[in-house]
Amino acid sequence: MTGTTATAGEAATAAAGPYEIVERSTVADVDRAEWDRLAAGSSLYSGHRWLAYLEQYRDCVPRYLLARRAGRTVGALPLYEFPGDVPKFYDPAQLLPVPQTTGATARPYVLGGTRAGYTTELLLDPGASEEEARGAARALLDRVRELRRDGGLAALLYLTDETAALLLPELGPEDRLMLIDSRARIDVDADGLDGLRGRVGRKTRARIRNEMRNFEEAGCVREVLPLSACHTELGPLAAQVLQRYGYPTSAEEEAARFASQAEQLDDLTQVVLARKDGRVVGFTLFFVENGTMYGRVHGLDDELARSASLYFNLTYYHAIEHAAGAGVTTLDLGCDSHETKVLRGAELQPLWGLFLDLPLDAAGRAELRARHEERIGTFAAWDPRIRTAVADRVAERLAAEPGGRAEPAVRAPSAEPAAAAPSAEPGAPAHDA
Repeated sequence: MTGTTATAGEAATAAAGPYEIVERSTVADVDRAEWDRLAAGSSLYSGHRWLAYLEQYRDCVPRYLLARRAGRTVGALPLYEFPGDVPKFYDPAQLLPVPQTTGATARPYVLGGTRAGYTTELLLDPGASEEEARGAARALLDRVRELRRDGGLAALLYLTDETAALLLPELGPEDRLMLIDSRARIDVDADGLDGLRGRVGRKTRARIRNEMRNFEEAGCVREVLPLSACHTELGPLAAQVLQRYGYPTSAEEEAARFASQAEQLDDLTQVVLARKDGRVVGFTLFFVENGTMYGRVHGLDDELARSASLYFNLTYYHAIEHAAGAGVTTLDLGCDSHETKVLRGAELQPLWGLFLDLPLDAAGRAELRARHEERIGTFAAWDPRIRTAVADRVAERLAAEPGGRAEPAVRAPSAEPAAAAPSAEPGAPAHDA
């Protein structure tokens, strides 16, 4: 297989059997209607507008791969080549065991899939046959392999179950697939919180009631606004939370980020915020796409966060009520603080990391298996639904390696875990874009 390198505004092509891989160096050169036709039903993070927004970050070289057959685009995948520093939770040195022996620090680093949002999907023509979908997946994966340079590393991170299932038959013996995280999603019923209350246990219903009472008794009032209507008020609150979790940022930086998002993505935004005496004291910024509200970042006034239960009201309860009224069917709360989210009705869905052509010695393979088993065991203790059919196939693949073994059984938890959830916000918000 041969290929050429794309320059600004130009296409590069690579033969891939019956498929031709066409590359664009900016998503502006990909017809938006064509891309979004492939991304129909996919996440916010696969959409043309989100990818265009990300191009303002100049730390990597973007490419957009289109798999075409007989003049028709069947599949697509964004890709980024990092010559230096990589966003923290996309850095293989953070994700792989014994990174010093796996090439995880080598550059350039080729990252297939989105670089922000913790969700990577292979985008496919909704009308593609199973044979066409697998052919496009194979062609795109082969092109990612080709773009890896000697000594570097190529990976696809935060793959959904559906995309991992499509890629599994195309993997070679030196490809490493492992669980790296999970995302929490809450179904939104037409009757809003009443529907959620019907799905959770007695202790959680009491917790919801108490936390909503805290919000009211603190004198907080909810509003839901587009980002353009309130972004100038959010920077200090966001920075306060992020700094607490070790992110090097400032109120000015966060204000600039919100201004940029308001300028480029405003019609996708919904800010669920709380005011007290006219002042914004907390907020959660959501983006809405394809019937899903994606929680991106929150900010809280430290003096009120705990006593008013601001985080839980703005990110869960008032967000669900608003979502139900707006016809939204899913709340996507991303990664982190998984147990807290499960306690409030979320389902955990696996997110997979695929490292291509990564030779490991016996010790490296054993460490990777141990890391995978530890993660899936931890998540399964909170939500046994994490053990999907894809998880079973990955376990079989790992067990088939030299020195491999089956995963230990994990006892399913009771329907209502006894551990109490924290009363302030439990984890750092997403901060990858």
